Amino acid sequence: MLKSPSSCIWLICKKNFFKQNTPELNPTAPFLDLESEDSIKIFKNAMKRSERWRKMKGTGKSEEEMFEVFQKEVPMSIFFLER
Repeated sequence: MLKSPSSCIWLICKKNFFKQNTPELNPTAPFLDLESEDSIKIFKNAMKRSERWRKMKGTGKSEEEMFEVFQKEVPMSIFFLER
């Protein structure tokens, strides 16, 4: 079965993305030329937008306590769309 042109373009982009974003070529993948302060800011913003953060905030935890909790590994599921 032939794939649609858009799915072929998606596969080519996906292959190029992983080829260009190896730890040797781009240690801050998927971002290019990212400073360490910027990556910390991105992770903190992602934490604050999460359901875990909202639940802990609702229980009255301080920001410092919540950041500490995020440093510990927890089981989780990650969902993605397969095209």
